[in-house]
Amino acid sequence: MRIILQKELENLKNMIFEISRYAKESIIAAIDYIRTGSEENLSKVKRLEEDSDLLNLEVFEKCVAIIARQQPLARDLRFVLMAFNISSFYERICDIAVEICELGATEFKEKFEDEVLDEVERIIIWMVKRVITMIEINEDSLRRGDIRDLKKNLESIDNEIDQLFKEAMNTIADYLEKGLLKAKEAISLALIIRHIERIGDIVAKTGARIVYIEKGSHVWIK
Repeated sequence: MRIILQKELENLKNMIFEISRYAKESIIAAIDYIRTGSEENLSKVKRLEEDSDLLNLEVFEKCVAIIARQQPLARDLRFVLMAFNISSFYERICDIAVEICELGATEFKEKFEDEVLDEVERIIIWMVKRVITMIEINEDSLRRGDIRDLKKNLESIDNEIDQLFKEAMNTIADYLEKGLLKAKEAISLALIIRHIERIGDIVAKTGARIVYIEKGSHVWIK
């Protein structure tokens, strides 16, 4: 019975890593679409959103089946309960990637190409890289069951993302004042950056669930 349980838990963990990969790829593709207008990236974001939704449902069904058939206890039970929660967070990130794309690439493509928005582009790219790093930190902690520095590392990067968000908002305001952006463009760009900052918050909350799996206690990670 325990051998079967451990095999099922390992399968569930692999499903979490898969939807985590979807989240990373969708963020990258969404920002590439905004910067380049590539229809290939847009199609990829939409496909990943659909795939993540289906996989999230499969995770839910797997969790229910494990609880019903294997009756896990202690850490194993916490892992099963949090797995669906974590999966839903990553599925939500894929949804946000679609929302980023819906803000439109046609407004910015030419200006990114002409390096008119080079400063805010630099900030956006770095914010995305830091978000990806946060997801990878979560993956590593879940894989190894090691949460010793998880809270500290996630909070440090999330605080960095918050500062980049503020810097980006100031830069957009400066672009607007200089006439480099129209009001509608400035609003759309601000919303894109706000979405990236929000993704960082979601990833931090995911880390809190990983801590709960290992310790059985609740922490606030911001």
